[in-house]
Amino acid sequence: MSVDKKYKSRLSRKRKFHGNRFTKRDPGSQCLDLDLDLDLQSETNPTEGLGVEGSRSMGSSDVDLAKCKQSATPTLTRSEMKIQSLPSDLESDENDCSSDSDLDLDAEEIEGNRIIDVGLLNRSISSMLVCKFCHGIVKMVENQRQGLGSEFIFSCSDNGCSQQTAFPSCPTIQAGNLKVNSINRRTALAMRCIGGSRADLETFCGVMDLPPPVGDSSFNLINQTMLKAAETIQDKSTANAAKNEFILADQNGDDVHRNVDVSVDGTWMTRGHSSKIGVTSVIGCETGKVLDTNTLSKICKSCEHWEKRDKDSEEYRKWQAEHKNNCTANHAGSSGSMESESAVQMFGRSISKYQLRYTRFIGDGDTNSFKKVFESTPYGQEYPVEKIECVGHVQKRMGTRLRNLKASLKGTKLADGKPIGGKGRLTNDQIDKIQQYYGNAIRANKNNLGEMRKAVWAIYFHKRSSDKEPSHHFCGDWCPYQKAVANGTASDYKHTNNLPIAVLEKVRPVFKALVETELLKKCLEGYTQNANECLNGTIWKLCPKHKYHGFTTVKTAVAIAVAVFNDGAKSYIAIMEEMGLKSTRYSRTFYQSRDKARIRRARRSATEASLESRRAKRRFRLACDEQQEEAEGFSYLSGAHE
Repeated sequence: MSVDKKYKSRLSRKRKFHGNRFTKRDPGSQCLDLDLDLDLQSETNPTEGLGVEGSRSMGSSDVDLAKCKQSATPTLTRSEMKIQSLPSDLESDENDCSSDSDLDLDAEEIEGNRIIDVGLLNRSISSMLVCKFCHGIVKMVENQRQGLGSEFIFSCSDNGCSQQTAFPSCPTIQAGNLKVNSINRRTALAMRCIGGSRADLETFCGVMDLPPPVGDSSFNLINQTMLKAAETIQDKSTANAAKNEFILADQNGDDVHRNVDVSVDGTWMTRGHSSKIGVTSVIGCETGKVLDTNTLSKICKSCEHWEKRDKDSEEYRKWQAEHKNNCTANHAGSSGSMESESAVQMFGRSISKYQLRYTRFIGDGDTNSFKKVFESTPYGQEYPVEKIECVGHVQKRMGTRLRNLKASLKGTKLADGKPIGGKGRLTNDQIDKIQQYYGNAIRANKNNLGEMRKAVWAIYFHKRSSDKEPSHHFCGDWCPYQKAVANGTASDYKHTNNLPIAVLEKVRPVFKALVETELLKKCLEGYTQNANECLNGTIWKLCPKHKYHGFTTVKTAVAIAVAVFNDGAKSYIAIMEEMGLKSTRYSRTFYQSRDKARIRRARRSATEASLESRRAKRRFRLACDEQQEEAEGFSYLSGAHE
């Protein structure tokens, strides 16, 4: 719908304007009664070259312009008057966007921020406004600037007139004895929420023809403020999650403390096990929300800087005394031990923080975190911590071991004189299917160890079966052969998806190891660490791994990620308000639409059709890659083509 049609449809519902107390004044009074003491100019006279040029991000609610005092009762409605004041560019198709439907033509105030070309604004002001006292042309000049925030002055161009009024381009926030521009805090928070830095903000400003952001020192101060605000919201979110976890947990005869199951996982800022910063999270299994996090660092830039100074100097001793409680190097061990040390710390403070005992530890077995926690006995000998395996990681063991087996037997002839891989044998596609079936067997038989072991062995014997020797005695109703038996057509059934016996003899030890009772006992609950992995991804979106980030930045990203993970995008609004930033309908619309889209995507992804589609795409990709590798040989192998 065009803009004109939108306006006309609204005009048809408007009442005619018949005047008010402002319109019944002396016709000679044609002043635009602003706080700036400006008047309407009787004839347009655009002035070139006055004031400032370029673009500014301005808060439209900051310029408090009073209503125009007209000399006579107008013959047009209010909406018609507003339409006439709109620029003709709005009639073009380029400006007819979906945001037009959000415009409220009768709104008393305009909310939010806009990016305005101040050159155009200045020329429009000079062409429409004159000084109330001398009727000189009014111009707008930039008095001072701090980052993206500016102070503008409306002044009279007549040399004999000293009338002028200043106004800020954005609200200011009282920070101690200083007043800071809110736009600088807002842009710093926006950069962190999209994984950017000051350098990225500087690039954005340069491309958008905006002034450069605040300097490094001021930006660091904003980051400190952001960290405090984000951690405040994080603490509220985790405390609320722990309260819900306490309510949902079993009492176990104790009204003061409750025993809960938690999943623990660690992640590092850089890939590998040489990262200087690591993050570990604890998530409650009942609520699926984050209860606690811990961030460890092996480095402190300030320490590295002062390490080169004279340690006997008074300056060094003064710095050391002030820095002692602010040092970011809070871990002295290896990078790989960060997860276990963080886990011990978080288990040790669970009672003092939340009155909870983390008595069951859901882990992946990649580190010795459980061993360290168990040995620390955080709740005494009466409440030992029990280990529960993550089903997802146990499932991955099947695929990993089969791939390692295939790699170790590459080039070796099996009992039937053929290699382990190749068409109709142990391909990557077959490994992926077996891994998927293994995970399904565990999840489908929760709390039933016997049926779980039987279902795992059913995979092996189902793949071993042939027309001459069917071995489907462990198979359930999912098996097509069992369905054929039920229908009385077993004699006509053809086995098409089996593997050679020579291959399965090599695979049998892998199944035997992964069907052990002790292992499957730890999978009876069907718990996973998917929530932890999701949180890890959210953290590194806010501070991407391909960039270096300091300790403050990582902690800020963790705090924001936890708040958003637990409570949704409305946490952005809470952090903004904690930083002294106001939110308008645009901010509220953003978080509401973001949360709705998030829920919609999650529901769609959880459907069986969506899951099967992703699995089919993965299997197809693996099969194509394997066929291409067999046809081309190894295009890339370390040291193979010297």
